[in-house]
Amino acid sequence: MLNLTKPVASEIELRNKFAKLGIGTEKGFDINSFDEETQKAIAEGVKEGFGEIEKFIDKESTDPLSSSKIFGSRDFLAKSAKENYAMDDFYIPRAVAAHLGLYGNSGAEAIYPSYLMESPGVPFNAAENNYSLTFKKEELPPVNAFWSLSMYDGKTQLFIHNSLDRYLLNSNNMEGYVYNEDGSLSLYIQKDSPGTALESNWLPAPDGPFYCILRLYGPKQEALSGAWVNPQLVNNN
Repeated sequence: MLNLTKPVASEIELRNKFAKLGIGTEKGFDINSFDEETQKAIAEGVKEGFGEIEKFIDKESTDPLSSSKIFGSRDFLAKSAKENYAMDDFYIPRAVAAHLGLYGNSGAEAIYPSYLMESPGVPFNAAENNYSLTFKKEELPPVNAFWSLSMYDGKTQLFIHNSLDRYLLNSNNMEGYVYNEDGSLSLYIQKDSPGTALESNWLPAPDGPFYCILRLYGPKQEALSGAWVNPQLVNNN
């Protein structure tokens, strides 16, 4: 039986450092148990760590295959970190994966092209803009199972409460969508309805920053190889 409390050999030294803070011990971590100077140092360390995570996200946010590189087994992540990011360890990519989608599937099971920023450092903002995502005819996400596009609040990372109780659009509703004259499919990502005629294609956004995750479950080889690339989320203003 796998002993989940015993760290792998390569992380014993790291876990011992964590233990000095109470992390991984019966006592647990309590910020108030430290003196003011140590509390300040811990807070600065946390801020610096999240800064590295955000830096990685900004840099890799335009890579449609990034999710297939940061989810997987320990052995896979060690190899991916070295080959894809020239890193000696996988802690930053793994932290990014946990921050954006804890327990995400490996690439063979699903990939998650993400719409995190309109441009580096600039989040999508539905308070000021309307957006759309258009799949050309015959270029819908290539999957063996299904695909979905989910909306998240940029501040809380939670779903957006809305009048339709709609939190995603997916391939289960192909017959209910309204298609363009050329056969393409446009999805509308905005805080206000695009109108009754197009409401079936509307993914309600918050009155502020947001991000979207496109999920391909059972991705076909053209998605895994990068031959198929997810369309851009376009600012229509």
